[in-house]
Amino acid sequence: MPRLEDTTILIYDPPGEAFYSDDKIAELASFCQAQQLRAFLIDLKDMGKSAASEMATLLGTYILGMEKIKVAEQSQHLIVVYTKSDLMKSSVPDSKATWRSILISKNI
Repeated sequence: MPRLEDTTILIYDPPGEAFYSDDKIAELASFCQAQQLRAFLIDLKDMGKSAASEMATLLGTYILGMEKIKVAEQSQHLIVVYTKSDLMKSSVPDSKATWRSILISKNI
């Protein structure tokens, strides 16, 4: 991979209300037209039990907004980052215990 010389990385955080509607995206986040990579920082804990629904709404609104400002769907890369995960209860089982039970069940 070639070195990235003379490269500038600009990170911009549009206001949350930019993602309330496709019209707001066109108004407040039209800079996305020139970008190939976008990152959503999502706080699942603040979303509560409706996180899946809110994330689906956010993605749908984002897609409509990108269509409105004429961004080709295949020209985009979207990264979703879950923030404050250290405050969430983990549902991932203890890995040592999980692997031990798998190995025992397989007689390994």
